Amino acid sequence: GVNLEGSQFKQADLAGSHLRNVHLGQANLSSAKLSRANLQEADLTDAYLVGTDLSKANMTRAELCSADLFGADLTEASLGGAKLEKANLQRAKLAEANLRKADLSGANLAKAVLRDAILAGAEPIGASLVGADLSGADLSETNMAGADLFGADLSAADLGRANMVEADLNRAQLSNTNLQEADLSGANLSGATL
Repeated sequence: GVNLEGSQFKQADLAGSHLRNVHLGQANLSSAKLSRANLQEADLTDAYLVGTDLSKANMTRAELCSADLFGADLTEASLGGAKLEKANLQRAKLAEANLRKADLSGANLAKAVLRDAILAGAEPIGASLVGADLSGADLSETNMAGADLFGADLSAADLGRANMVEADLNRAQLSNTNLQEADLSGANLSGATL
């Protein structure tokens, strides 16, 4: 694909753009408009996407390792199979996003909104989901071993067959949550609302 590594696209209007397989590593796309853009298999490693509008973007199998997506809008975005290891998704809007089988190891999703998102089979191993809104989310078969879910809202979420070994669920909201066959070995449930 085209190599645009390190490029400056701050506040650019790239809505609906076809950027499949493009190399945008370390690019500055802060506050850019990329809604409905095709970023399938794009390389956005270490990219700066703070406040970027990626709503309804197709980012299937995209590389977003260590990318800064603080406050980005990823509402209804497709991120299936995406690599988001150590990405900063603090306060990001991911409502109804598809993160099926995405790698979120070590990612920061503190206070992120993942309401009704699909994370089935995803791997947020050791991720920070402190205060995140995961209400109604599909987290079935998710590997959340060691994840920090302090104060997270998991009400009406599906955690069926999820690996929650040693996860911190202190003060988490778990009302009407499906925990069928979930592995909660060593998990901290003190102060959690069941």
